[in-house]
Amino acid sequence: MTKTRMMSYDTHHAEVICDDTKTSRYSILKQDEDNSIQSKSADKTCSEIEVVVPAKVSTFQRLKGMLMIGTAGLLLLSTTTLAKYLKHIPVGEFLFMRFCCSLVFILPTLYFQQPTIDMKGKSKLIVARSILGSINAVCKFWAVIKLDYGNAIALVACAPVFAAFFSRILWKEKINLFTVVALVFGMSGMILIAKPEFVFGSSDSSTQKPIGPFALVPIFGSMCLGLGFSFLRKVGNKPHILIVPMVQALCTLPISVVFHLGKRDSLVLPSCYSERSLIMLIGFITMIALFLLNRGIAIEKSGPGTLIRNIDMVFAYVIQVLFFHEPLDLLSVLGGGLIICSTFTVAANKVFGDGCLVCEF
Repeated sequence: MTKTRMMSYDTHHAEVICDDTKTSRYSILKQDEDNSIQSKSADKTCSEIEVVVPAKVSTFQRLKGMLMIGTAGLLLLSTTTLAKYLKHIPVGEFLFMRFCCSLVFILPTLYFQQPTIDMKGKSKLIVARSILGSINAVCKFWAVIKLDYGNAIALVACAPVFAAFFSRILWKEKINLFTVVALVFGMSGMILIAKPEFVFGSSDSSTQKPIGPFALVPIFGSMCLGLGFSFLRKVGNKPHILIVPMVQALCTLPISVVFHLGKRDSLVLPSCYSERSLIMLIGFITMIALFLLNRGIAIEKSGPGTLIRNIDMVFAYVIQVLFFHEPLDLLSVLGGGLIICSTFTVAANKVFGDGCLVCEF
């Protein structure tokens, strides 16, 4: 009897051991299966990550981006050239009509595309950049009408230099040798164009328009645009490509009205069909230029893009002589050349500037 109980106990114990062994084997197999699933999930995640990594921009795409930026610069230059023929229309009224025409083309484009607009955390910067861009537009077109054409375009083109300066103050970006050289070139060019009397003395030349204090207007506009560029760096490429032009157009409308009423200019409506068509054409060209500029900057690096965008200063002096028959001043041309050198230095800073630190706080 005892032996039978012993055998029964051993059999039961063996069954328990067998069950424990099965359970252990099942746990091991289950753990291996979970590890396999996790491994496959990790491989899938890695493959998904590899898919979203942007491909390297080809040489053809970079050339395409450079062509877009250069075309946008020439188109924007053409808008100021056409605006010179409408100088009898007050600046505030002209800008109001120009950006109304731009909205006529921008809003339907956004309506039919129906893009996903995500401005979370960026709306204040976009509005600030648009307001500063509107002030720059007022200063720019006022300078084009009041000053020699080439000098006005050259003074407004100092925006990248001020952008580097404001980025150092606001975002604590590093100051290097390229930045210092760009500031020196830019300031020297502005002084040669403005020709302040405390440096050059009074001028008795009657063949050129006086510059003097009037040069402060496009310089102030250039400072506003440079500050707007520094804001735009924090915005990045998150919003849709036409959001910034649309917000700037909406901001320019009230600013142009305030400027018009502040100067107490009379209302001068376009007197003929050709003038109305010209204003519509300027608005359409403005939208196309801003679209190409933003698209090109998204493809091309910011350094070469900055240089290509401001190379239109060379064409500005050619247009001044050929179309408006305004005489050239050697010092003004030299000042424009220095400003071109400053923009070239800003472009070089974005490519080679990391290794040439002068100070870092």
